Amino acid sequence: MKKDFRERLDVVFAYGVTQKKIGLVDGSVVFEEAAENFGVDGVSVFKKIVEYLKSKNVFNCTTIDGDFVSLDGFYSKIKKSGKWVIPVNAGGMSFRFGSVLDREHCFLVVQEIDFNLNTNWDELVSIFCDEIFFVQAWVSNAEFNFWQNQTDVDLFVKKGVSQSDLKIISNGLPPPLDISIVDISSNPGRRILRDGYVEAIGRKMWLSDLFWKPVGFERKIKIFKNDNFIVREKGSIVIVETDGICFLDDASRGKQLSLREALYG
Repeated sequence: MKKDFRERLDVVFAYGVTQKKIGLVDGSVVFEEAAENFGVDGVSVFKKIVEYLKSKNVFNCTTIDGDFVSLDGFYSKIKKSGKWVIPVNAGGMSFRFGSVLDREHCFLVVQEIDFNLNTNWDELVSIFCDEIFFVQAWVSNAEFNFWQNQTDVDLFVKKGVSQSDLKIISNGLPPPLDISIVDISSNPGRRILRDGYVEAIGRKMWLSDLFWKPVGFERKIKIFKNDNFIVREKGSIVIVETDGICFLDDASRGKQLSLREALYG
């Protein structure tokens, strides 16, 4: 049966730069100029993706530039350069990797392109959960997620999306940079970049201790007592589900806000 929606998976890993303190100069701490990265890199993430796709009998990918290449060939290319920058499509899905250095995390976004996919997200997430720098992952409706985080008023007009319920505000910049934007601060599906993690929700979430550390371990204890969600632990990962409710629109707003409150306050 063909689905009428597509889903996306967001995965967050710890990533940052460690500088070594070498002493004091005039009372100020001085650091080495040479910095050392910690966390996950895109090349190692893509290697796991290659292994996963091959297990599904997928051996080739298409880059955003339209180049059709083998997965092994693309992996060899990014391994040589030391970084994964170009998004790729393979197996009916798109794969994109990036980093937010000032927030000390990096991310992988996997989105279904084909409507007829019924992706086993548990299987895909499992290849990353054993990674010591794994922070969190969540599944969301791709289209709902997009509009919940869209601030461009003109895009709503171009796509013919109703603007009747939108709250329009200024971006707060001085002229001539000031423009009107959509206020998403009350959207339950909004994403907020935090130090070491992303404040977001999904119909299914995987949360490690690297997530609970900044959010608060007391919230980990409380979520197990929350009857609104199905919560279980697999190894060191807490899995939170919404009992079959998909976040597709405002019909599930109450459930979305409840989950957001439980996790982030």
